[in-house]
Amino acid sequence: MYRSLIASKKTASKRNLEAERKRNKKEKSWSNQRDAKLKKAKKRAKKEEKSELERAKEAQDLEELEKDAKLIKKRKKGKITEKELEDEFGIDV
Repeated sequence: MYRSLIASKKTASKRNLEAERKRNKKEKSWSNQRDAKLKKAKKRAKKEEKSELERAKEAQDLEELEKDAKLIKKRKKGKITEKELEDEFGIDV
């Protein structure tokens, strides 16, 4: 019984140390916490803006590719001439 009492005291003191470390870690000044939050928010916003620009560029590229594919199909079917196709593509011959 005596041994179990000692063991339980050791685990309790270990838990207390861990809890104390967590408390010390959390006790930052509110201005530092606010600054860190603002910094993270700016970083997130910048990353989101960058990804939004990439998505817009990708969408534009896909639209151009689709338009070009349609023009090539029209040329194959004979609906437009070679000259019209070159004009649409912006090729100078």
